[in-house]
Amino acid sequence: MKWKKKVFRIAFAASFAVLSPGIFLAGVADCAPVAAKPVWELSPAGYVFYQHSGMRLFLPMEYDGLLLTETPRKSGDGRLFTVSEKASVEAAEAMGTSPEGAGWLFDIAWVDEAGFQKMLCEDMSGAEIFAKDDLGNRYVFRHPTDVRYIRKDSEAMKRDQEQWSRLCDWAWKSVREKFVLDNLDRGLTAETYDNSEVAMYLARAAYRPGTAYTVSATGHGSLASAEVKAAPYVEQLIRNASYRMADRKETPDGEVIALDFPEENIRLDFFTSPGKENYVRAVRRDGSEMLYKATFADGTTRAGAVMQRWYWLLSSYR
Repeated sequence: MKWKKKVFRIAFAASFAVLSPGIFLAGVADCAPVAAKPVWELSPAGYVFYQHSGMRLFLPMEYDGLLLTETPRKSGDGRLFTVSEKASVEAAEAMGTSPEGAGWLFDIAWVDEAGFQKMLCEDMSGAEIFAKDDLGNRYVFRHPTDVRYIRKDSEAMKRDQEQWSRLCDWAWKSVREKFVLDNLDRGLTAETYDNSEVAMYLARAAYRPGTAYTVSATGHGSLASAEVKAAPYVEQLIRNASYRMADRKETPDGEVIALDFPEENIRLDFFTSPGKENYVRAVRRDGSEMLYKATFADGTTRAGAVMQRWYWLLSSYR
């Protein structure tokens, strides 16, 4: 379940099981962060301005006093900012438990092209790619997948729940878009990548060396060619796209372009019937199936049409 749905659960017992934010995106996990100092003279009205490695983070002034904003002690681990709820950190310290991870709302980090490709091939629970700079680095919004809300007792938990929920809502809905807007002159542009089951296997075809796959069309044989790179087609299929589970009753009839992973025991069927080109069926060797429906930010991309172009090019190398 996604973080934005889970963080609103109140579980007092869970508040004592504070977990670390986890490994950093690009390497060194022992670079403890330090409290960041705001740049007051550059803070616009209504915001408090923090900076690290040339990047800016503007926090609403109404929330800044409720937050602990940290930057890494050393550069090189990819992390830029860590933001937590200050009261949860203080509660953890008062209870004699480690404050690490307490009240954690989000990190903003960057990852290079190689790291980005590796991320796409695996489960990215707790991480959302949301931007790209003009050097090809991607920016990642990392967030908890469990409850990080801590108070000394259940009464305090109930009292401050609205504050916690408001901070979580702001972090999930507003931070990424504003970060991009505030760093446009640093070369940032908004760019997202899907990490569903469909997207992960697509990414492996493009970015994981040695991944075995074939592409076939209904009634025709399977094709594969080292001369045809998967990446250009995969990019079209997972960039600024979203694949969400759909009711299997919506499964279309008609022909498909199938992307088969013989060593992974899964096949992805991309439907090509007019009006149904964004349905994808994941079929496992045990016969289980899952239906997905893709949506694309541009409103015009059709997954089945992209797969047809990939297949047609492969067929020219037979």
